[in-house]
Amino acid sequence: MNYLISLFSLLSFEAGGRSNLIKRIFCYHSMLLAYHDRKQPLSLKDFPKEGSSFQGKIANYQPYFILHKQVIKLLGKGGFGAVFQVQSSIDNKMYAAKLESYGHSRKVLLMDCLVLRGAEILKSSHFCKIFELGKVEGKFRFIIITMLGPSLHTLRISHEKNHFSLGTALRFAQQSLEALQDMHSIGFLHRDVKPSNFGIGRPETNDSHIVYIFDFGLARQFATRDKDCRIPRKSAPFRGTPRYASLCSHRKQEQSPKDDIESWFYMIVEWTVGTLPWRKLKNQDRDMIMLMKEQSRELDGINLLLDGCPLPHYRMIMQYIDNLQYASIPDYGYIYFLLKHIAKKNRISPNEPLDHDPEHPYSGTETPPSCLPYGVVISTTAETINNNDINKK
Repeated sequence: MNYLISLFSLLSFEAGGRSNLIKRIFCYHSMLLAYHDRKQPLSLKDFPKEGSSFQGKIANYQPYFILHKQVIKLLGKGGFGAVFQVQSSIDNKMYAAKLESYGHSRKVLLMDCLVLRGAEILKSSHFCKIFELGKVEGKFRFIIITMLGPSLHTLRISHEKNHFSLGTALRFAQQSLEALQDMHSIGFLHRDVKPSNFGIGRPETNDSHIVYIFDFGLARQFATRDKDCRIPRKSAPFRGTPRYASLCSHRKQEQSPKDDIESWFYMIVEWTVGTLPWRKLKNQDRDMIMLMKEQSRELDGINLLLDGCPLPHYRMIMQYIDNLQYASIPDYGYIYFLLKHIAKKNRISPNEPLDHDPEHPYSGTETPPSCLPYGVVISTTAETINNNDINKK
């Protein structure tokens, strides 16, 4: 059974509206999960090699076929599979191909499809577009998505001072928060907010000033049209990257939108000054990292964390985030206001070029999106959420 082709049939627009669309997706999960959970040994040997091409059984996501895909190079690999840069045989354009081994039990591509489809319905500028999804029988499943440029982590460490100019840091802060707001609006948490999970577009596609969010392997649905927030578990496994993880994640508490925003805040501090107090600690030093984050809420600690940051605005953002509760709906507009006030106070022009493109005026997103109720494109059936194994992680 080709679960991606079946998923495509569910993702197609039909009468009944977008809430019915997502409801049908989640009602179909039991069949998808049964297929996913078949235990097979994980192997990457069946993945295409650089210079080769592949063509699978395709469920065309849009009225556009990529057909044969020439593999240009490997972009990255992990436990789930790999991501390749590929070139279409039709228009010679570049795309990214995300491949998942048949032997992999985690539902990475399924979650990618759900999040990216929701973002497409929302018409968000900060998510890749899906062009194809399908499989090469017996070897791997794949999705063909927008090809992006470098990650924001790569851009930051390429600077001599290891941080962005204040103008660029503020632009990236605004756009990455827009991406998280959009993701929360469709009812999902990212749970691994960090610079390497944000990137920019490419000059060839005229979107090198746009920030994209990606890698939804740890994403989790938290809301429906009927419920702003699901009932928290008594204990939840740690999810995230220790350097940027929220205190709730460190404490193994259920995460909500405020935790994505807390991780976002650590990220923008690093963009602004090039470091975090716990930067030299390793991932295995999670308890020490948590302790240092707790200490950063004290007077000496917050001065250390925000040394070199624009004050009092960054302190106000941090205090606002810390005052949010599990079920709080964040006031994204308040944070945008503070970011814009920093730019105005420091006489940063709206057209000031970004660090990576000093020859051209800024042309990224300017007006933050309106805040939609959580779960506007998610199933209206709360029971579907509670029984959905894809979220038991």
